[in-house]
Amino acid sequence: MTIRIVTDSACDLPQYLIDQHKISIVPLSVRFGEHEFIDRQDLTTEQFWTRCDSSPVLPETAAPSPGQFEAEFRKLAAEGATGIVMIERFPTGTNIGHDPGPAETTWPVTPGSTAAPGVHLTTTPRELR
Repeated sequence: MTIRIVTDSACDLPQYLIDQHKISIVPLSVRFGEHEFIDRQDLTTEQFWTRCDSSPVLPETAAPSPGQFEAEFRKLAAEGATGIVMIERFPTGTNIGHDPGPAETTWPVTPGSTAAPGVHLTTTPRELR
């Protein structure tokens, strides 16, 4: 059984943890005025904070689309993942609109359970493999 972890780039995890645990990061979009960037691809964390210090406007962000997560899930399934743990730092737009189909089972972790809110355990649908 191979379990993989997926989160979005708002997680702000250090790179060594991402590498050590093979965590998949689905990037947010970040906009400073007219300039839009893909987090961690077009804009490093250091560049983000430098722009925050120098920009006359505050940044705006957009959560990844459900399709971006689906693409990542399919990629991980093709690599042999039999289960996926999706972690959200805050319940945001990242998971809005996610409607597991009949081939997928998710168990949102509720307050009072052994894991933090925002963690979703997902079995990988056979159709993704």
